Formats: sequence, C-alpha cells, structure tokens
Amino acid sequence: LVTFLVNSIVQVAIIAGLALLCSVVLRRAAAKYQYALWIAALLLSSLLPLWSLKSAIFPAASGRVYDTVAGTDRWRPNQAHPKDIVALGLWSRLSQPHEEQLSFPPAITVVLAGLYAAFLVYRVVCLGFAWRHTRKLYDAAGNHSTSETVCSLVERNAKAFRLKRAPRIYVLDGIGPLTVGARQPILLVPATFLETASEADLDSAVCHELAHISRRDFQMNLICELASLAVSFHPAAWLIKSRINQTRELACDDLAAEKLSTPTLYAGALLHIAQSLLADSRNVSPSLAQGLFDTGDMERRIKNLLDKRSRLGKTWGRVLTLTMVGGL
Repeated sequence: LVTFLVNSIVQVAIIAGLALLCSVVLRRAAAKYQYALWIAALLLSSLLPLWSLKSAIFPAASGRVYDTVAGTDRWRPNQAHPKDIVALGLWSRLSQPHEEQLSFPPAITVVLAGLYAAFLVYRVVCLGFAWRHTRKLYDAAGNHSTSETVCSLVERNAKAFRLKRAPRIYVLDGIGPLTVGARQPILLVPATFLETASEADLDSAVCHELAHISRRDFQMNLICELASLAVSFHPAAWLIKSRINQTRELACDDLAAEKLSTPTLYAGALLHIAQSLLADSRNVSPSLAQGLFDTGDMERRIKNLLDKRSRLGKTWGRVLTLTMVGGL
C-alpha cells in the first residue's frame, strides 16, 4: 500500500501534466477526441502505479534480474575485447532497472498503510451510497410517466441517433434532465420543465440526453469511478476527472447540435433551459447519472458551439489523438 501510495503521488502528477500539454495540441480537435485523451490519462494514472508494484511484490525476481544484468558490467580479458568495454559499459547502464527503494520506519509505514486503507474503504462506501441513490432514483421513476406527445418526440429523436429502442421518459421533480441506467437507460425530467419549456427547448434537452445514451456515458462514468478509486486522493486525479466531465458534455453538445437545425439554435436552447431550471435549487444530478448540466462551465459550452473557426477533420483528429495518447 505504501509503495503504491508513494509511486502514485509522483506518477499521477506527471501524467496529468503531460495530458495538459497534449490537450493543448488537441485544442482544435473535436471534443470527443479530447475526451479520449483524458480517459487514457485516467487509466494510465491507475495502471502505472499498479505496474510499479512488481518490484515490491516480487523482490526476489527483481533482484535476480538486476544482478544478472549488473554482472555484464564486469569485463574479463578472456571473454571480451578491450574495444567493447565502452559499449558494454553503456549497455549495462541503460539496461539496468534504475529503481531506488524508499524505506520508512515501521511505525510510519503502519500509519501510512492504515490511513490509505481507511481512505480506500471510505471511497468504496461513498461509491456504494451513490449507486444506491441512483438505483432508488431509477426505481422511483416508474410511477411518473409522461404524455404520449413527449414519448413520440423521444422516439423520433432516438431514430435519428440510431438507437435500437427509444428510452423511456419519466417525470420526477427536483432533478433533471438527466439519464439513469446502464442496460435500460431512462430519461428523467422535472414537471416544471415540461410545463414551461418550448418544443425547441424540449427537443434540445432530449437530444443531449440521447447523446449520452448513444455514447454509453453512464457505463463509462461508472468505469472511471471504479478505475480512479485507488488514486482519488490525488489533486491531479481530480483535475483529470473534471476534464473528463467537461469534454464529455462538450462532445454531447456537438452530437446533439448535429441532430438539430443549427448549433446556434441548440446554444440558445441551453440558455433557456438553464434559466427555467435556475429557480429549482434541488436540481443536482446523482454522481453516477449523466445530466444536461453536470458541469457549471456554461460559457465554455456556448463558445464551443458558436466557434466558427475551422476544426480538424475526422482523419487528422484521429491521427493526432492516437499520436498524443501513444506519446502519453
């Protein structure tokens, strides 16, 4: 535990810093490509500290490899020519695992391991409560169906997103609009929004939630929560997760705007919806659900929709994204 903790403190910070540099290169690419970059950064932040545990879990194997490789640095006149000394010495230095073992007094080791283990238990409990809250939300929605007009609007947009079947939509006060569920997702909207929203606003909200479903964002959000449990104490991990949330919403905005007449219409609808829901202070989506206003960066979302400058095409966007992820 202490080895993982110490390694993750350094490695997660380095990965987040490199991901920030890569995101600058991808600033003209579509939001879905930036989203892929930050997902890769989160997975690396969790896997790289785990990979570094090999020397702690298998110290004997690491020692044998080190001794074997280090032994090649010794030159024997009968086995190697003097001209090969320089090359042999350089190779031995490059091939040796440069690992420095950190040691702590036993008392500090026990304290660090205990605190970190307690934090992991706390994070697992929090995730369990979030899942339970989301499950209750899913079950409570079954008693509040909507009108046939709204259902037909959802079915029409579901065909535009090429979904196999249209999700069910329910009315539930105090939350929404948001998407809940993995295998059979549903849409939740507040009653006040259905009563006051125009057809364009309702169409835009439904398209945004269907974009979450088509991208499987609920499942991906759950995977990210599980993958980041071990490093969720790190401020750099918070940064990575916040960038994931931001780019996810931008990607859904791009996808929803494609299904509507113009990005300008969709941007105006976002503002109208935000104004209509502003009075409801309970409009906070559960941590595992995907909502229209999961992030508060409305200004960036509007700018992203109205930005008329040329963006990278699909081919260049994919190539650049693969390059940045590979470099990361």
